[in-house]
Amino acid sequence: MLYKYAANFYLDSDNSYYCKFPDLEGCFSSGETISEAIVNASEALQGYLETCLSENIDFPKARDISVVKDEKADFTNYITADINLT
Repeated sequence: MLYKYAANFYLDSDNSYYCKFPDLEGCFSSGETISEAIVNASEALQGYLETCLSENIDFPKARDISVVKDEKADFTNYITADINLT
């Protein structure tokens, strides 16, 4: 099943990017480029949700991107992960 969460991306002082998922406490990622940061964010989301699944923790509710968008972020984007629930 495909899950979608919004992530805020920020340009760091070393010109790399880091991202935070406002709906997923402690879930964050980074990358040297925007493309790498998005790929790494997808992997972080996948790992976070798989950990929730393995520990019988309900997935946090994903809020709309307009609600979680941070004004300080360089951009905000939905990130998806395909999770096998069986």
